[in-house]
Amino acid sequence: MGTYNIKYSWRFNLELDNIIYYIDNILMNPIASNNLINLYLKKCSNLQMFPYSFSPLKPQYCSKRYFKIKNYLFIYSINEKSKTVYLERCLYSKTNLKEKK
Repeated sequence: MGTYNIKYSWRFNLELDNIIYYIDNILMNPIASNNLINLYLKKCSNLQMFPYSFSPLKPQYCSKRYFKIKNYLFIYSINEKSKTVYLERCLYSKTNLKEKK
């Protein structure tokens, strides 16, 4: 099967930075943000080898997939031709996805 590359959208990077900032500085819980980062890195390792192992958002309507870590959804798409996983969004799990396009 082979290893997939991981690329990040500017929006994903901004959202993840904001989440880490919020946990570190507003909630004042650097241990929780560090745990989130460690879990995220483990999921990325899985993504590189098995990008189809996580659930589709809406299988009949789009090709995006997601995985969940704690209270956050990580949304991504796969480009099979270039063997690339493209991380697009990082959202609080209670977010209304229809409003966040």
